[in-house]
Amino acid sequence: MHPIPGSPAQPPGDGSASLTSGKDTGPLTGQQRTVLESLITRIMALTHQQAPEVWAGVKHDMRLAVNTPLMSVHFTAAEQCLSQRLRQAKETVGDRHQMVQLTQLLQQGNNRRAVSLYIREHFGQSVLSQLTAGQIQQILTLLQNGELSIPELQVRQASGRPLLPAEHCALSQSVSKLAATTGESSRAIWQTMLHMASRRIGEPIPVRYYPLFTNWLQARQSLTEITAPTLHNVQGVLKKPMDEAEWQTISHYVSNHFKKDDQAALTQAQALVALNMLYKKRMGPAHLPDDNAWSETPEPPGALTRIFSRPAVGLILLIMLCFVMWYLW
Repeated sequence: MHPIPGSPAQPPGDGSASLTSGKDTGPLTGQQRTVLESLITRIMALTHQQAPEVWAGVKHDMRLAVNTPLMSVHFTAAEQCLSQRLRQAKETVGDRHQMVQLTQLLQQGNNRRAVSLYIREHFGQSVLSQLTAGQIQQILTLLQNGELSIPELQVRQASGRPLLPAEHCALSQSVSKLAATTGESSRAIWQTMLHMASRRIGEPIPVRYYPLFTNWLQARQSLTEITAPTLHNVQGVLKKPMDEAEWQTISHYVSNHFKKDDQAALTQAQALVALNMLYKKRMGPAHLPDDNAWSETPEPPGALTRIFSRPAVGLILLIMLCFVMWYLW
């Protein structure tokens, strides 16, 4: 380990401080201790370390024993050591904040797929955690500025079956979470969802509504965290952003009914109206041919059909019928 600049020329290694003779051989002054304690307080706020841990780390870096008191001669080296630790803590917090921002953006639309393709093409990696802080900042900037090519979402064609119990349970949990956030009743939220899908209460819900209901619930949950959302905020919380036609329709509706443009702040109720209108359009017709395919079952066969479907029984009955006809003739 190399000596820290500003520390004594021969730092102690056996736990006893080697002080230069004649100058600054006394204990830390009040001003010096205040400077060091201020640095330690800032480090504690960023790292959640306790003061004794930081003091012990400083003494370790200066190759002093833990029980050795700091003296005035150690002040310069201790200040430099704490300043370096503070810079590292700030960088760590900054990196963590960048990752949080990037993680939030990855949840929108098809951003995750776009980032994965970009990482593989430009950095030769496939895992986000392998990137440097500079590379993460580069990707974050591209996403925030809309400069990253976003591939189209590949939507699977849903079957006509109704929701499975597990899918219904997942929706119910999301509804309960939203109800706890907004104060609405779960029944009212379900009624809103079914109204958008033009379905009646108690009517089986086709599985094609599952991703739409899920996305709507997620978007509503995100909107509750925005005090004065704009139409751009509504766009930002959508898993599948509005295309140009959808944007024009919703923007025109907001302009006509609320007298606001897409930059103006909306109330929570107005933002919800815009969101509901969008998803009602996306849910399409109330009934499609495939919706009831799962419930179509053939008519039960009649008694004669069941009998003659068994070859042996049918042959015996045919012989008996021929015998009776011959006898009567």
